[in-house]
Amino acid sequence: MEVLVEKTSRPVTAGILNIITGVIGLTGAFIAFFVFFAMTVTLDIYLPVFPEFIAGVVLAVAIILLLFSLLIMVSGIFATQRKYWGLALAGSIAAVLGLFFLGIPALILVSLSKDEFD
Repeated sequence: MEVLVEKTSRPVTAGILNIITGVIGLTGAFIAFFVFFAMTVTLDIYLPVFPEFIAGVVLAVAIILLLFSLLIMVSGIFATQRKYWGLALAGSIAAVLGLFFLGIPALILVSLSKDEFD
């Protein structure tokens, strides 16, 4: 016998919060990539101002931010579809690390709506 679970708007709301967080993170990643490329172009001109390792750190931050943002966005999409609760939870945890004021509500909503996921 199948137990019917009432569908609420909690997973959809959490998914939207995650998608917003992911878009903001992607914007930050693109800005970091732009800063990296600007630093590498001007590195020859202003070598004492921008040591090479700083450009590497900026690139590493940009890549990590890009990967986290993609995880958050994918988890937001799956949360709105009520699929893959574990992935939605992981993305919400990553969203807490990104923008805590959007990530914490998303994490709470995904946690409370575990029964609604397939």
